[in-house]
Amino acid sequence: MDITAARGKDAGFGEPGQPYVTQSGTSMATPHVAGAAAVLKQRHPQWSPEQLKAALMGSAQPNPSLGVFAQGAGRLDLAHAITQPVFATPADLSFGEQRWPHGDDQPITTELTYTNTGPDDITLNLAVTATGPAGRPAPAGMFTLSRNPLTVPSGGRATVTADTRVGTEDDAFTGYLTATGGGVQVRSPLAVAREVESYDLTLVHTGRDGTPSNVYSTAVIPADAELALWDIRQFWGGDSTVTLRLPKGRYIIDSMIVGAEDTTMLNQPKVDLNASQQVNLDARLGKPIRVGIPDRSAISVWAEVTTISHQGSSGVKDSVVGASFAGMCTARGSVRRSASPSSPPS
Repeated sequence: MDITAARGKDAGFGEPGQPYVTQSGTSMATPHVAGAAAVLKQRHPQWSPEQLKAALMGSAQPNPSLGVFAQGAGRLDLAHAITQPVFATPADLSFGEQRWPHGDDQPITTELTYTNTGPDDITLNLAVTATGPAGRPAPAGMFTLSRNPLTVPSGGRATVTADTRVGTEDDAFTGYLTATGGGVQVRSPLAVAREVESYDLTLVHTGRDGTPSNVYSTAVIPADAELALWDIRQFWGGDSTVTLRLPKGRYIIDSMIVGAEDTTMLNQPKVDLNASQQVNLDARLGKPIRVGIPDRSAISVWAEVTTISHQGSSGVKDSVVGASFAGMCTARGSVRRSASPSSPPS
């Protein structure tokens, strides 16, 4: 976000003759990171890509107003990276997601190694700071350290354990493991998720010939809240049966199944996902679309069928177009309260 870099003389943005511009995006960020890695590689030509990444991430400066998922390790600090003799691998600690319900959760332990490239031993004090829903601190005991402090000669190891049995709130818990001492400060982003109440949604795609279809476009759209684009699960083809793990709630399912000479649009506008369910997206249910006009001598030159699944200010729009409505069909998908696929209805 808001990255200042040199402006090329032929750039399509900024003012002519302006030496620098500020823009957001990976096109602006990547040259900075690549350049930082090159400078660090000059200092340490024997380091692997993993070590370069660890040094850059461990020395970054996070913005306290942003979470780990918004910024990762934070803002690049090359001066810190090239002068700091200690880095940690792996560069971040992901403890994954523990599925709902949480009565059978088990602690997850991840080991990281601190590498000291300096001439003297360094003693590091380790601390975890983490937050959960609405920025509230993670419950005490959710993250524990195997040892603290840690003296690092040429290499020292410590483990961090995430225990999602602690607390009652379900959500992602994120933060940093910070190691400080001897002028060193190494930060390692960490995250664990206690899955909210969720269920399996199985989608079974069947062509008009009754065989499994792998030529389709399907979107699963949350219907209970204002949408962001990443809330929409959209996929094109692949396996005829797809199982998604989704939070409890109401969903719209919009699908298009394409055959050799036909296209069927299937829409299920209300799936209440309060138990594992299956939705049969069966093109055999589709009914042909017929359009009549008074002038029977008219020739069709354009036909279009569109579905719009809308929620808040976002949604998904699907259209089938052709010279005529021949081969265009629509239907409503059928729902079964079952997690395991079965034969679609005739």
